[in-house]
Amino acid sequence: NDHGLERHDSSSSSGEGGEGGGGCGGGDGGDDEDGDYETGTLDAPVPPHPLRTPGGCLSPRSSALHSSILSKAPQDCQWNAKFQLAVERIRKLNPNTRLDERQNAYLQLSRLSEDFVYTVHTYGRIIISEVYLRDEDKLIKPTKVGGVAGGSKFEVQSILFKFAVDTQGLYKGDQFAAKVAGHELRSLTHLFNTWIAGLHWPMMTLVDYRGFRLIGIAKLPIDGNKSLVYGSSNAARTIKKDPEVHQLLSQVASRLNIKEHYAGRKRTSESLFTPVDLEVHRGSDGKLYVLDFSRLFPPHSPPSPKVAYLYQLFRPEFVKAYHRPLSSDAYSMFTKNQPGFQSDNDDVVEATRYLRCVLVPSFAERLLRLSASKRLIFPLIQYLHSAGINCRLLGLLFVSVSQMECTNKFPQGEAMDPQKLSIAGDYWRAVIMIEMMARVIKDEIRHLLRTKMRELCQPGEAVYRRVVIKQLNLIFGTNEESERHWKSTLGPALEDKFSPICLSKLDIHDLKATVRQYGITPGWGDGLVILFRRVALLMGLKFCDLLWDQAESLFQYAMPFQEMDIEQMKEKLKNMNIVAHSEAVAYKLQGLSSTDVERERLLGKAINMFELAIKSNPSNKVTLRNVADCYSAVGKDARALDYYGRAVESDPHDTNSLFKYAMFLDKTGQSDQAEDHYLRSLEADPYHSNCYCMYADFLVFERKNFAEAEKFYVRAIDTDPRNKSAYNNYACLLACFGQKLELADTLFHTNLSIVPETPLQFLNYATFIDKLRNGQSAFESSKHLLECYQRAMRDLRLSV
Repeated sequence: NDHGLERHDSSSSSGEGGEGGGGCGGGDGGDDEDGDYETGTLDAPVPPHPLRTPGGCLSPRSSALHSSILSKAPQDCQWNAKFQLAVERIRKLNPNTRLDERQNAYLQLSRLSEDFVYTVHTYGRIIISEVYLRDEDKLIKPTKVGGVAGGSKFEVQSILFKFAVDTQGLYKGDQFAAKVAGHELRSLTHLFNTWIAGLHWPMMTLVDYRGFRLIGIAKLPIDGNKSLVYGSSNAARTIKKDPEVHQLLSQVASRLNIKEHYAGRKRTSESLFTPVDLEVHRGSDGKLYVLDFSRLFPPHSPPSPKVAYLYQLFRPEFVKAYHRPLSSDAYSMFTKNQPGFQSDNDDVVEATRYLRCVLVPSFAERLLRLSASKRLIFPLIQYLHSAGINCRLLGLLFVSVSQMECTNKFPQGEAMDPQKLSIAGDYWRAVIMIEMMARVIKDEIRHLLRTKMRELCQPGEAVYRRVVIKQLNLIFGTNEESERHWKSTLGPALEDKFSPICLSKLDIHDLKATVRQYGITPGWGDGLVILFRRVALLMGLKFCDLLWDQAESLFQYAMPFQEMDIEQMKEKLKNMNIVAHSEAVAYKLQGLSSTDVERERLLGKAINMFELAIKSNPSNKVTLRNVADCYSAVGKDARALDYYGRAVESDPHDTNSLFKYAMFLDKTGQSDQAEDHYLRSLEADPYHSNCYCMYADFLVFERKNFAEAEKFYVRAIDTDPRNKSAYNNYACLLACFGQKLELADTLFHTNLSIVPETPLQFLNYATFIDKLRNGQSAFESSKHLLECYQRAMRDLRLSV
């Protein structure tokens, strides 16, 4: 401004480690009482800016190579200890943590996660490739640990591998055992995101390869039943219930909307918040570790077959948003004849009806009402999951879209223009059909790979490439055998997997031609090309560039693919979203503190990693608002608006999402909406110091209401006496208008005593003294200012 004073943006101290004026994780050493990852633990700060003027893929081909890999493995594999330390370091971040310390904290977790994922990937390939070898012929031997449901298990480099194959016939098929493994990782992700102080979670990565699924989990310092303090490890024959753990899990259940219920057998019955087979152990290090959480979220009803309660589960997003809590053990054998079991089952029946009869049609209407431009960038599966809808309900979604297109009647809105409705209906039926067919083909190829591995018992890769190529030629080639396969196998498989789709005889007869036409109608070209691309992505198949160049003309041939077309059969890796999130935050912090040349590149990397994290947890409000921050920083306001909106939609009462959205609306000149969101944020959390400060700035520069702004600056300081932005900005306000100069001087002094190495604040104080006090003091302050700049340049290596 005219006095040369600069405002300190309180968002710089309200980001990833300390939104709401609190610490980044609560618990020990943090100021945030809840320590909730989704309410600010892993957000990243925005640097200060001037006050506005008013207005590896190891391919296991031989035992020799396997042995070489094993012999070169690192010896220091204390994954769990390092992980807990890294997480605790992030938990202790606070709004005044130096930028370099914040960056190092996220880099530590990112690098550890990268090493862990690489190790799981390397040994996971070997374990999967040797699945049908005799145990004595395997390089990595099975180990006996845990129960039957976990599948075959292996231990190497302090990592326990849980092999999700249905060896005991418990799930009625390997594909369902694979689903259970997926639920395990998904549940862990959402448990971790509760950030309940006192509970600890293991590192985990999931590997898909050759039709099998494997989970790698860091070995924990526990000792079977000796360390078990909560839950059951023997199918509810005995149940342990530690009061301290029960209280902690009640907090978990409250955040995830899980219902307390009775579970057990005839002679064992306990009231639990989590599934009876979820275990909590007190480790030799004194920490409480949670594991075996695949059944954390309740099942759909009625389960068919009866064991479907193990794998046909509601999505976490649905459970958290549902109007009443649901029991994890509903329809399981552990609640039969237990107190309240019928009520628990009835709740699940009603929730299933709501999902199928209300939520899916509502989502179908949302799809049809999207504008043409938004349709093209709308990631169907990501939004489907974010709405709490399972992929197995794609068939129901297809039927809902078709019915609405035919009747022009909607559950929530008025009729659409018939021409626009027809175009939208054609588009979404094409997208949904191709997605369903890709998943049917993926399941078929995976089943074939498992069958061939059982038949051949060979760990090498070449033979399985030939299997994949042969099947792809059968599916995509132009020949009579391919037509028969679509009619006799793929059509019925589609109906079975995605009921209530019911294809007519004509549809089954022309299913392949129908899919091809589905690509032509929206103007994509041959629908089989789109389908093939999706199958390759889902399967982790990497084809040579020449094949993609010829893709549009390939399917006129009887045998469009050759063995050499496949460059790689890649593993598909899935991780806890914190892995990608921590790497993304590190990039974001580096990008926001870099020069213009590096800034856009680093923020682009952050966006890519945040998008990856969103795939594993599409409703995580922290990740959503972080990627929105990055898009805003690189000038892509439309994308930023979308992600801020999704963050608020994910939790309409989250103070930090509302706060960041308000700042974005303020920045883009949407003053009325900005003020509404500032006030909603303060309503959600009356102690949100940074929001008070930013709203005070808003009142000064947008509303010119200086008297009211002063009240909010005072409130910002009252709610957080260490809020440096509030002291600085309040002092600047008083200095600019020549009011209460003694108070302004006190505020500047207090600010510098909180963080004595902040160049912006020293510059402001020097300017204040020079303009309004005396030159000698200004000279002394300027000397200190110069020292501060030099320190910043040396420590942060920034060009000031």
